[in-house]
Amino acid sequence: LENTIYKTKREIEETKRKIEVIKTKISYYEREIKKVEKLKEIKKDIEQIREAKKKEEKPKRKPSFIYSP
Repeated sequence: LENTIYKTKREIEETKRKIEVIKTKISYYEREIKKVEKLKEIKKDIEQIREAKKKEEKPKRKPSFIYSP
């Protein structure tokens, strides 16, 4: 019986350690997800800036003179 109790306690401790490892991994991935979301927002901002710059650029004019030999 003591042996069984010891094994069960050991299994409980191992399970607790595994849970802590999993919690650590979850928090790591949550931070990584936040980073990716921020990068997506930055990418959207960059795209908006590019679109605005394209609209600001004046279209090139054709030469107003006509070449005649």
